[in-house]
Amino acid sequence: MIDNSVHGGIQVAKAKGIGLDIGTSAIKAIELQQSPAGLELLHYAVLPVPAGTIRNGVITNPADIGAVIKHVFKTGKIHDKEVYVAIAGQSVVVRQVRFPNMPADEVHNAIQWEADKYLPFSPEEAVIDFHIIGPAESEGEIEVMLVAAQNELVNSHVAAIEAAGLTPVAMDVQPFAILRSLGLESLENQRCSGLIDIGAGTTDVVIFKGDSLKFTR
Repeated sequence: MIDNSVHGGIQVAKAKGIGLDIGTSAIKAIELQQSPAGLELLHYAVLPVPAGTIRNGVITNPADIGAVIKHVFKTGKIHDKEVYVAIAGQSVVVRQVRFPNMPADEVHNAIQWEADKYLPFSPEEAVIDFHIIGPAESEGEIEVMLVAAQNELVNSHVAAIEAAGLTPVAMDVQPFAILRSLGLESLENQRCSGLIDIGAGTTDVVIFKGDSLKFTR
């Protein structure tokens, strides 16, 4: 979701290395390695989140969460310092929209101009990006997945990760992280797949068609 400058913009994270999930009730870390047979699990660990340190996905006490992340890595015997992070919560929006058929650079400008139509918060207070899905059913239009996260959420995660002595290589919104974790991004067919992720604070419903995210709530 975000590149190595962290505050610069959203991007798609790679499904390898160390994944970190800072949830409402637990912090989870997993270390994966690419092998000829696919992804191989090397290490993992899970520890509970201290009460009152996360609210609506925003980390209210980065120092305390950073300390737990350190303990998670020690428990799981994970030594690499670069992590890929999944984010979710009320401060994250993933929405499918349509635009007239246009190049990617023009889509970028159009989304920046019209973002306030689709977001429940001010575009000036958010990191915004997009993914072009492909042609829409209506001729001359394209389907675009709009992705946005409030700066407060992104910055709080960065602060906690850096407090743990780690470097956030990329941040990804949870639906796209799920897409890659299931290997659906490599599918060539157009089969529809659904997933329900029941968490401690929220429940997410995600629908995919082939390798494209079609719906999430």
